[in-house]
Amino acid sequence: MNAQGTLSTYYQGERENVVATGLAVTADHQLLSSNEGLSLYLFNKKTGRISVLDKKTGTLLKTLRIGSEQSITAAAISPNGTVYFVTADNKVWKITVQ
Repeated sequence: MNAQGTLSTYYQGERENVVATGLAVTADHQLLSSNEGLSLYLFNKKTGRISVLDKKTGTLLKTLRIGSEQSITAAAISPNGTVYFVTADNKVWKITVQ
């Protein structure tokens, strides 16, 4: 995903698809996905917003906002699609989006 929000997908080194998501990406963002999951998670670390995108189409499925005023300091995803993140106040959060 580039700064203009264009999402390119590749399979075995060959570009399969290019989609304009309409989301601007900055250095404050982190993109996460698992191999088996159906979604991409775009974290805005400053605002605490998480955009959930369909992995195949790039369509925005939903936007989540964490219940903390603290910024996100780290995020990770498990193989089954559970997303974990830590906020600046050292709280660990967990979300599962289906």
